[in-house]
Amino acid sequence: MDLASELARHTLDHLSLNVALLSADGTIRASNESWRRFGRANDIQTAPDTVGENYLEVTTRGDDPYAQAAAEGIASLLDGERETFSLEYPCHSPEAERWFLLSASRFAYDGSRYVVVAHQNITERVAAEQAVDRERARLSHLLDRLSGLLQDASADLVGAADRAAVETTLCERLAADDAYLGVWVGRTSLARDRATVSARAAAPDADAAAILPAIDDEISLAGSDAEAHPLARSIDARTPVVLTAADSVGSDGGSRTAAPTEPTDATVTESATAPGSITSPGPSTPPSEIETDPSRRTAGWATVTDRLCRPDATADAVVESIPRTDDGAGGVVTVPLASGEGVYGVLACYAHRGGDLTDSELAILEALGRIAGAAIDALESRRRLVVDAATELTYAIRDPSFPLLSLARALESDVEYGGSVHRSGDRYVRFLTAAVDEATMRAAAAELDGVVDAERIAAVEPPLFELRRAGPGLVESLADRGASVRSMSATPEEARLTVDVAANQKPRAIDDLLSGLYEAVDLRGYHERDRSPATAETFRDRVVGQLTDRQRDVLQRAYLAGFYADSRSATGADLAESMGITRATFHEHRRAAERTVLAALFDPEPYQ
Repeated sequence: MDLASELARHTLDHLSLNVALLSADGTIRASNESWRRFGRANDIQTAPDTVGENYLEVTTRGDDPYAQAAAEGIASLLDGERETFSLEYPCHSPEAERWFLLSASRFAYDGSRYVVVAHQNITERVAAEQAVDRERARLSHLLDRLSGLLQDASADLVGAADRAAVETTLCERLAADDAYLGVWVGRTSLARDRATVSARAAAPDADAAAILPAIDDEISLAGSDAEAHPLARSIDARTPVVLTAADSVGSDGGSRTAAPTEPTDATVTESATAPGSITSPGPSTPPSEIETDPSRRTAGWATVTDRLCRPDATADAVVESIPRTDDGAGGVVTVPLASGEGVYGVLACYAHRGGDLTDSELAILEALGRIAGAAIDALESRRRLVVDAATELTYAIRDPSFPLLSLARALESDVEYGGSVHRSGDRYVRFLTAAVDEATMRAAAAELDGVVDAERIAAVEPPLFELRRAGPGLVESLADRGASVRSMSATPEEARLTVDVAANQKPRAIDDLLSGLYEAVDLRGYHERDRSPATAETFRDRVVGQLTDRQRDVLQRAYLAGFYADSRSATGADLAESMGITRATFHEHRRAAERTVLAALFDPEPYQ
């Protein structure tokens, strides 16, 4: 049976979902490439496409309750009892735990009933939700004094609607606790070298302005001595950092004693999970005995905030400014908001007494930081999946080993990237423009790792060159992580790279890749945009997906060389010669590619 046109089959094959079509008796009549790829990867006992197999019979062979539920749901569709069915289920492999979402719906075609079944990998979302659940379970066993705070705050954090709500809830919950005068959150940049105050709260009876003055500018965490910055230390080490003006010196177990100031001794402690790593000089003062005069309680904390937010902040400078009242010296603790590999911000808490920042207190704060981080991670992942939010990252790179920058310096000329083509096997092509002759380009390109040849394509200005690589490079590494190059250029001083990160990928993976490969990588732009399924970009990607590699090569080369310009600067003969094919073959591929593009423009129905 002709289930769909060739175009529709290609479209299904480019979906990341595993899709199959069932006839009225449950027999699999067709499947897409993702379905077949999953079958090959998991060594199923039938052909990878499973066409001809009965979905219901295969599903019910075992006694797995999820499989039984799936079979019953699909059967109800085939029987006409419902229109749609969905089920989340585990499908673990020997190497990893995985979860999928089964979505199915029925429809009629040519008098017959069919069901389309799609399986979507939701492992990342489920793992994030499970991380939140694990943290909540672990926290339920901690101290009675903070059990109310812990339970209420964690429930509110997990139930928060967005990232801003998570940050605000965290601050308000902690500020309402008797132990703290003020709390604020610094939201970190992707490169973790800057932070912006995104939420703050003060104790109910405290003067918020006296404790937390407005901080409108970004906080630089990459100053001359970034390792000494308390906020940067907390983020980099992914652990709380405690700053206390203690009653007596004598801390050890991973702690550092700062230069004392009269009349107090200063203690700085980097928290560890091992007992005894936090110094608690003397007994804690019960909340009822803490200084109750608002002006005395808040005096001096604005200076703490100011020093903590300076680019050149040090633990010594912050500790020196911590106020001291009749009931003792205060304390500051900074806590990372982290989940998995991501750090989403840093929490700063101002305590009445530094001595109250015990191991148990820090365990609660660290756990809340992890819950907030996991909640933000889950919200960001869910939001990107639901709204199809693409992320645009722009980098400035000054590492001379960066290929385009290395080439620009060797040529002493600006270089512009025009695109890439994968020919076959390990043959990859880069299109570049630079105001140099062919001999100069050949000599400079020969020094680049992986480049085997360079050739000027046509007599256009600025000159257009084709660089041939043996094996993949940075462009392919980015693509493996769900990113495509939007633009790339270089002067002899600096390279600029802009990439688009797919909705189901994390931008931090791109940042980690570039930072791991090159030095002097500076993130200059971070923009998110919500895309609908019918954007020009997705339409273009689907059209390009219908072209063969040769057709795309011909069309891209012709466009870049000026074949379609008003004053044609390259002829078909020129381009055919540059590709090593006959003129007739060149025009055959060109016309086929043009037909595909024009069909998409004037008969767009299959592409919607």
